[in-house]
Amino acid sequence: MRFVELGHVTVTHPNLADIAIDNALAEQSRERRVVLTIREPAAVAAIVSRSDLIATLPRMLIDVGGGPPNLSSCMILANRIRCGMLARNRSCGGPTIMIDLNGKVALISGAARGQGAAEARLFAELGARVMIADILTEEGAKLARELGSSAEFCRLDVTREDDWHRSVSSTQEQFGRLDILVNNAGIAPDGDALSKTPEDLFMRVVAVNQLGVFLGMKSVFEAMRASGGGSIINISSTAGFRGVNRAIPYSATKWAVRGMTKTAAIEYGPHGIRVNSVHPGVIDTAMVGWDQLPEAARQSVVGDLPIARIGLAMEVARMVAFLASDASAYSTGSEFVVDGGSLAGKPLFRDAGLEDR
Repeated sequence: MRFVELGHVTVTHPNLADIAIDNALAEQSRERRVVLTIREPAAVAAIVSRSDLIATLPRMLIDVGGGPPNLSSCMILANRIRCGMLARNRSCGGPTIMIDLNGKVALISGAARGQGAAEARLFAELGARVMIADILTEEGAKLARELGSSAEFCRLDVTREDDWHRSVSSTQEQFGRLDILVNNAGIAPDGDALSKTPEDLFMRVVAVNQLGVFLGMKSVFEAMRASGGGSIINISSTAGFRGVNRAIPYSATKWAVRGMTKTAAIEYGPHGIRVNSVHPGVIDTAMVGWDQLPEAARQSVVGDLPIARIGLAMEVARMVAFLASDASAYSTGSEFVVDGGSLAGKPLFRDAGLEDR
């Protein structure tokens, strides 16, 4: 089956989109696989309104060819269509649920840069209003300005309960409610062997990575209950599933986050609040410093992974957005892994040349 690319949908009038869709359906009726290229956000309404197009989406490819004024909006739409989120769910007779955060308000700790910033950007694109909370005042305020009316910034030291109370109150004052907490803030200082790890270093990591998560979950309870429920996403790590040498403080706190998540899920569930943990593998952020590592070091980290590359912050953000949304309404107390397969294990027979047997 050959692939036929349709002309670009560059919509200045809805009729142009309709004509392009008609052509796409005609090509598909001749058993050709169609690539529908979207280059203009104004095509959204026309595409969504065409139920005859939606019905054929499982056999249609959606492309977001380069260069529209608002490519991110096109990408969101393309992902929704590609995943069938706008289609009817024939198995249960009702509409599928979009990964959509419209109307929701999120508080994200450690959101000034890296993984937290990726989460903030994606949440805003998906319709949420976001409180960016961090001790990095300048970077956090800059990101809030970049996101416009969808975001505000507040300073938050996650180790201080009074800071948490101020952040929750600021979120409610700015946006009227609180539906989502992402406990993203964390540190991973250079480590040493367990026998050489000083107590003050251990406790500093515990204060941010473990106490910070506890205080966050505690502080949002009443605000989420007032909103009728909510979703808490605690960022742990694959280090919360296994031992990591030269990282006893980090590993201990990530195991703790995994356990606290389950306890919170049991206690908060009757109040309509879901609590889950996300466990990234090695992700390309400032904390990892991937660009500064020599090639040999990079290969030692990712060379044996089933998906042999470093992960991207946006890939973690997409998992977090799913858990924040109503698409995950029956998930709580669980672990969600974004690790390129690192927890699956390593191939046993590579050196023996037996991989293909």
